[in-house]
Amino acid sequence: MKWKPFALLTMSVLAGCTPAISEPSAGTARLTPYLTSTGFPLATAAMTKVPQPTALPSPTPTPVTHVVALGETISSIALRYGLDMGAVLAVNPQVDPYTLTVGMEVIIPLGDTSAQIGLSSEPLALEVSIPVCTPTAESGLWCIALITNPLAEPAAGVTVAISLLDGAGEEAARLNAPMLLNKIEADDTLPAMAYFPPPVPEGFSAASLLVSALPLAESGKSFLPAVVLNEEIQLDGRTVRVSGEVTVEGESGAPIEIWVAALAYDSQGRLVGIRRSKNRISLETGNDVDFNLNLYSMGAAISHVIIKAEALQINQ
Repeated sequence: MKWKPFALLTMSVLAGCTPAISEPSAGTARLTPYLTSTGFPLATAAMTKVPQPTALPSPTPTPVTHVVALGETISSIALRYGLDMGAVLAVNPQVDPYTLTVGMEVIIPLGDTSAQIGLSSEPLALEVSIPVCTPTAESGLWCIALITNPLAEPAAGVTVAISLLDGAGEEAARLNAPMLLNKIEADDTLPAMAYFPPPVPEGFSAASLLVSALPLAESGKSFLPAVVLNEEIQLDGRTVRVSGEVTVEGESGAPIEIWVAALAYDSQGRLVGIRRSKNRISLETGNDVDFNLNLYSMGAAISHVIIKAEALQINQ
């Protein structure tokens, strides 16, 4: 028996960028932060200053309140303060981690936070590219940085700080951007993305900084083997439709989240389209989960698509 195609919760972002970025290229397109088929995005100027990491807050006599920004998740907020996601949810029973909204207030619990998840003093030595940014019709900005894992082990809990610098090289805005998926395998590359609402500094440049990257054993996350089967890719210039099935090995009845990411590249190997979905299910042995995703390029015609999937165990 197959699962019926599930209703996908999707977040879609597009940017034209190269797997190994040394200096972004220029363009003139102005785009919405949604999937479109318009022209190649405007890249940022060369990075002129790397921002320093924001210090983790120290314990105080009263709880800390965090205001949710666009693109943040409970996981990325918890990592920002050196907490396990469960510790944050425990003091915020009213918060549904799947329906966070911009401006929502989240209470950050007190205590020696770094000891709660065994955070290393420094993140793993992952490589992060200079962001490539795409202006939007309302004068905002989508910025994407590529994360590469050169290590011999997977990493999880990966967050990148993406900053906008003004014409004088001073940091004007910063957002913590979680990686597209929860885990990055050895020798793999995945994007992180952030949206900056207007106004954007005139003559801006962009910089990125690795905030967190943990060994899998220290991340507090558990995964089940997930494999993409029977994938179908229908290319049509700048548009592509991908579908297939994800099969997961594990104990029947276990609650899991299935994450599917589709990355579209042009003939030069530049990332020109991204689409992600996740769905929470109760695992049933022998059943596959169908997925259907539509991608649109913001640059050249799509040459090929890579589909990745993971099955994240939910601790209850």
